[in-house]
Amino acid sequence: MLNHIRKYCKYYPTNVDKNQKMISGDKSQGKKLVAKGFVQTDVLEACAEIIIIDELPFSFVEKKGFRKFCSVACPLFNIPSRRTIAFVRMREDEDNPFLAYFKEPEHEVDKGGVVLSSTKYIRVGPPSEDDWENATVFVKFLRVLL
Repeated sequence: MLNHIRKYCKYYPTNVDKNQKMISGDKSQGKKLVAKGFVQTDVLEACAEIIIIDELPFSFVEKKGFRKFCSVACPLFNIPSRRTIAFVRMREDEDNPFLAYFKEPEHEVDKGGVVLSSTKYIRVGPPSEDDWENATVFVKFLRVLL
């Protein structure tokens, strides 16, 4: 029986083609049927939106009940971690100071593959005044994440 299900049954979740569109009702356009395909990023953004609108903790996606619901309702959806949801939320705000803090500075690379930096040395030790401004942004980010 398992051999048949795994090889031949086209309705078994692992055998479903992820690119195939499914017909569903769209209430925003009246009661019309619309063909929709599965897109992981769309479902991930919708999941983040639910958590933000309902003011749920980010750890909600790691609980057994949510995982069971997702495995039944949308078996193709890879359930994200709470950190992924926090980063999706941060990405929604375009003028977010957290993204500027985490953005990597762009360095020039010479022909030999050596990174040319605008500073001559890497500073290790006590922070300067500029580092304290970044520390407050980082602490605010940790409050959002946790």
